[in-house]
Parts: sequence; C-alpha cells; structure tokens
Amino acid sequence: MPVGFGCFYAFIVFAFNFEDSFISEENKPVAFLAVILAISGLIIYIFIGKKLYKSYKFIPKILGVILISAFLSLPAIQIVTNIYDSNRNYYAKNHEDKYITDLQFQFAKEINTLEVDLKKSNYETLYYRDKRIYLSKINDQKLTIEEIDKVISILPKANVQISITIYYHNYNDSSQGRFHLLLNQDKTPTTVCDSRDSDDYELFCSKYVMEAYSKKIIKRKES
Repeated sequence: MPVGFGCFYAFIVFAFNFEDSFISEENKPVAFLAVILAISGLIIYIFIGKKLYKSYKFIPKILGVILISAFLSLPAIQIVTNIYDSNRNYYAKNHEDKYITDLQFQFAKEINTLEVDLKKSNYETLYYRDKRIYLSKINDQKLTIEEIDKVISILPKANVQISITIYYHNYNDSSQGRFHLLLNQDKTPTTVCDSRDSDDYELFCSKYVMEAYSKKIIKRKES
C-alpha cells in the first residue's frame, strides 16, 4: 500500500512539474527525480520480496496491490481533505478570535468612517489561520491614504501575516472599490497590494509597495 501511494504522489509531482500550464510550472529535474524515486522504490520493494519469498511468483499480486492503492489514493486524499475542511469550517463558525473582536472596539473608538465586518473577519481569520480584517467605508466619500495609515497604526502586531481589505465607493464607474494590503507580522507593508481601479493603485498601493521594496534593500545591505 505505501508503495502504491508513493507511485501516485510521484505521478502527481511529475505531472505538475514536467511543463508549464495554467496549473503547473516547468521544473523537469524535479519531475524526473520523482519518476526515478518511484521506480527505485518499486525495484527495492520487489528485491526485498524476492529475498523473503525466494521467488518472483508474488510480483503480479504485488503489482496489482500497488496499482489498486495508487488509484484509490485520490479519493482517499479527497475524503481526508473534506473532513479536515469540515472541521476547520465548524471551528471558524463557532469560535471567536480575540485579536479580531478587540479590533471592533478600537475602530469604533478611533475611526468613525470605517466599519469592521466582524463576522467575515473572524471567520476567515480562524479558517485560514492568519489575521484577515475586512472593513467598509461607511459614507460615500473617497477612501484616503490617511485612513489606511490610521488602520495600520491601530492594528496590533501579530504572530502571523495580517491582511487588510477595505471596500469603498468608486466614483469612476459607480461600483464598489476595493483596497487590499498584506502586512508582515511587525505591520510593515509587503509588496502584495492591489486595487480594482488602476488610478487607485497609483494613489494607494504605490506608496506601500515602495516602502516594502525599500525595507528589503535595507535588510540586504545590513546582512
């Protein structure tokens, strides 16, 4: 059985690394290494069987078991994944993250133009196991860089990455705008920043992305 699972994983690794596609990235050394390991494992397995049974008659049965276990690997993995996902989903829906619940009161006290989506923030924080804060602009005024800076200043440091998403009214096409920024554990900006509107990207993201690159350059020089 373990050899069957190993062959299945080797096939998956090979498929996802042999060439570029929308679901894979070319890494042929890894792909061929996976095949070599699978074949080597199979040869060693048969060699041990020959030593134990003093015959090759067992090989057809063993190959049958390996093939069956390889085919059963995918549904087995899917079942385990579904059970794991169900447990995470239940936990996220029925528990509260103190980091998030405390933020609700801090934002209500210090920023009256933004409102925390407590339910979504709490659920996604517990489900994905990082800190995810979702905010909405209460009025129809344009989101400002000062408001974003204030949000960052209010956030406590965390032991995981912090994700900020702010929804606001977009006057360019009367749709809902969105600003998203990922922070490091110490609240310093990362290069992960996006906005649905290109003008808003220049207004908001360019500042934080430049800060992130500047800090990277400084760290490289210090090291």
